[in-house]
Amino acid sequence: MTGNPEAFVYLILSKDICPGHGETLNVFIQAVPELINFTNKVNDLLSFYKESVISSERNGYVYHRAQASQVTIPDCLNGLVDEIHENIRRVEDIVADNPKLREVVHSYMRGYIGFHIIASI
Repeated sequence: MTGNPEAFVYLILSKDICPGHGETLNVFIQAVPELINFTNKVNDLLSFYKESVISSERNGYVYHRAQASQVTIPDCLNGLVDEIHENIRRVEDIVADNPKLREVVHSYMRGYIGFHIIASI
C-alpha cells in the first residue's frame, strides 16, 4: 500500500515538534529505523487480510516469508505481530525521555494503523 515508509516516517517531524537542530531531532533520528520497520511490518500484516482473505492473492510478503522460513501462515503472522510489538517497545525506549516526541510517535503509530484500515475498505 505505501511502498515508501520513509516518507511517512519523516513527515512526523514538524517545526512545532522539532524546531531547528536539537535533542528532539537527535532522539527522532535514533527512532527512524524502528519506525520504518514498524511501518513496513504493519503494512505487510494488514495487507495480508486484504490480499489473502478478501481476495485470493498468494504472492504477498506473508506467503513468501512463510515459504522461505518453512512455517505455516498463522505462525508467520504471529511472528510478524511479535516483531511489530518489539519495534514498538524499542521506539518507546528511544523516545521515553521526550514526552512531546513520544506522544507524536504514538499518534503516528495509531494513525498509520487506522489509515491502513480505512484505506483498505
